[in-house]
Amino acid sequence: MRGRGAFFRLGLLFCCAASFFASADALGASVVINEVLFDPEGTDTGLERIELYNAGDAPENMTGWRLNPDGIGYFLFPSGFSLAPKSFVTVRLRQTGVDTERDLYHFSSALKDNMGNTSGFAALFSGDPGKDTVTSFVQWGRSGQTWESAAEDAGLWRRGEFISLEGVSEGASAVLRLGGSASGGAAAWRMVSSPTPEAGQETTSTAVSGSSASSAVPSSSASAPSVSSSGSVSVLAPAPTIEARAGRDRTAITGASVDFEGTAIGLLGVPIDNARFWWNLGDGATAEGRRVSHVWRVPGTYITGLSVSSGAYAAADYITVTVVPNKVAITEVTQGSTGFIRLSNGSDAAVDLSGWIIEEGEIRRFILPIHTMMRGRGEAALAHAVTGLSGTAPLRVRFPDGSVAFDYQPKSAASTPESASAPAPAPAALMHAPLPSVVPETTRQKADAPELSLAVPPGEVSSSSPHAPAAAIGTVGSGSGYGFLGLAALLSAGASVAFFWMKRFFA
Repeated sequence: MRGRGAFFRLGLLFCCAASFFASADALGASVVINEVLFDPEGTDTGLERIELYNAGDAPENMTGWRLNPDGIGYFLFPSGFSLAPKSFVTVRLRQTGVDTERDLYHFSSALKDNMGNTSGFAALFSGDPGKDTVTSFVQWGRSGQTWESAAEDAGLWRRGEFISLEGVSEGASAVLRLGGSASGGAAAWRMVSSPTPEAGQETTSTAVSGSSASSAVPSSSASAPSVSSSGSVSVLAPAPTIEARAGRDRTAITGASVDFEGTAIGLLGVPIDNARFWWNLGDGATAEGRRVSHVWRVPGTYITGLSVSSGAYAAADYITVTVVPNKVAITEVTQGSTGFIRLSNGSDAAVDLSGWIIEEGEIRRFILPIHTMMRGRGEAALAHAVTGLSGTAPLRVRFPDGSVAFDYQPKSAASTPESASAPAPAPAALMHAPLPSVVPETTRQKADAPELSLAVPPGEVSSSSPHAPAAAIGTVGSGSGYGFLGLAALLSAGASVAFFWMKRFFA
């Protein structure tokens, strides 16, 4: 029994030690998030960044590490990447470039969002994302965001804390305070109105007045890296670049043409006239030119990218095109000078009907003007006094490229399959009318059909038969029934004579 007790105590001690070292691994990670620029001035795309800092005394091999910027998607650090001690690396979001030891680029054709300006988070993991691998975490604007509970379990954050954005204007960034650590919570962060590279480890940045954490938490007493240790690192001003603008996100309808117009902004902030524009529409199609059009055939969400280039400079921008099935229809048509054609949008998304064509016969047509929008589940009535149409059905609606969107036929004009195939019953007066004495030749030909003569014997008329009126059935019996019986008798007599002759011959 004593041996079992000692073994139990040894196992308990081992579990406690393992738990301690697991926690110490998260708290003792040397690489931390140092700065998050989540709301740059102007257009955010391609200008957001997250800066990391290695506070340790040894290089950190970050192969397999992951960074999760809110709303953008996970960034996987390249294989073999190592961050030197007391050094910084900046992950530039939704931007292309060549990775270096100082700059990494998080770019993918699937990226479609930026980080949240009013609230968001950033989390760093030393492997596959989880509570055992999270090494640094920060959230702003509100609490309860993704990975907050995992950061709390790892001792990096306290539930309910966040960096307040009250009084913070566009262009400010969240910066880890000088001397702060990954385990200091919200109190270890501040908002800086004029962020510079390595702002958290410098003393020249200007803090936003009034910015503070949502709850007071004593900052960690961990030693801060000295300025001199990173003073040998030169800070380079960002290289001048041009800007691409693909426009706003769109909602399109399958089969409908969508127009795009791009813009290239030069180094002086003015549009470039002679830039080259190249579009990737997201469904395998590409186009070149400042203004292009495209038709999506299959519903889905597509990332449309615009690349612009001018001389040695290039830039890119991305928008989202949501393609939905066509649920636009004509639901009501009235005629006359006060009449109208009512269009209805059966989908939840707003649609652009610019250039759609309504045809009335082969002469009259009306083209919907540019910027004709219809909200989701909305409708619009087009008065004949405006369109010049009269409401005469049928109507045909075409897409701007001339292809047919749908046809409109009043319900009252359409016949059901049952009504088209069901035979009309013969009137009672006709069923009992006297047989006519003269039968047209065409009627005789129909009446000579064998199936009719067998279905209704000569001289009998059935009022319950749905196959033909009584007059036609009576014609069968009176016109050629006796001739048929005479022919049958003649053939029978001939067969009898032939039988007796052959019997006598063979006998």
